[in-house]
Amino acid sequence: MELCAQNITLHFPELQVLEDVSIGAQAGEFVSLIGPSGCGKSTLLEVLAGLLKPQKGSVEFIGEGPKKPVAYMPQRDLLFPWRTLLENLLLGPEIMGEDLAAAQKEATGLLPLFGLEGFEESFPRELSGGMRQRAALLRTILCHKPILALDEPFGALDAITRREMQQWLLGVWEEFHHTIVFVTHDVEEALILSDRIYLLSPRPAHISLELELDLPRPRVATDPKLVALKAKLLSHLEANHE
Repeated sequence: MELCAQNITLHFPELQVLEDVSIGAQAGEFVSLIGPSGCGKSTLLEVLAGLLKPQKGSVEFIGEGPKKPVAYMPQRDLLFPWRTLLENLLLGPEIMGEDLAAAQKEATGLLPLFGLEGFEESFPRELSGGMRQRAALLRTILCHKPILALDEPFGALDAITRREMQQWLLGVWEEFHHTIVFVTHDVEEALILSDRIYLLSPRPAHISLELELDLPRPRVATDPKLVALKAKLLSHLEANHE
């Protein structure tokens, strides 16, 4: 499903956050949002997910699918500590009143792909940080929405685990063909993952740069093309702070 956001403007009392922001994501595209800390990336993601209503602008979805087509994954995994892994995975189907037996069968079948097989009865405290993030993403996918809104899902991970999770996420994306809108503060991460990158300015945020990447995967950070693009993005970021 395709996403089209036009002229999104959102102000809180005494704080202007977003100003005439327009972005798009084609069906099956991996889109990243980057920008300075506090510029409104997470706020924009919440608007796209229908959690916040802007004062101006619209968010439209093009293509066949549910009326509310976005599944939102916040920065923290938010797994309930008193529920087992499997019970946490079934939270979405449970809230939506779906057939839990069918949902459990589906979740169990996906555990190997997500590297979680054998941990069905484990509690979140017994899982590594990477496992918790994979569990949170599987829980998001089990909501059966064509668009995933992911808010810095790897921000709290160490560098090695983060690189592993980036490649793993690309594998899951290629498997399920979701449209992904991904917030990150890491320019290199955006370049490794994305088909398209939107750079937001400081508040009130607008789109200061749109970058389309036509590069084969897998990508490595030392590729001269990626190094040049990283320099370009960092230059724009630095210019916005002047």
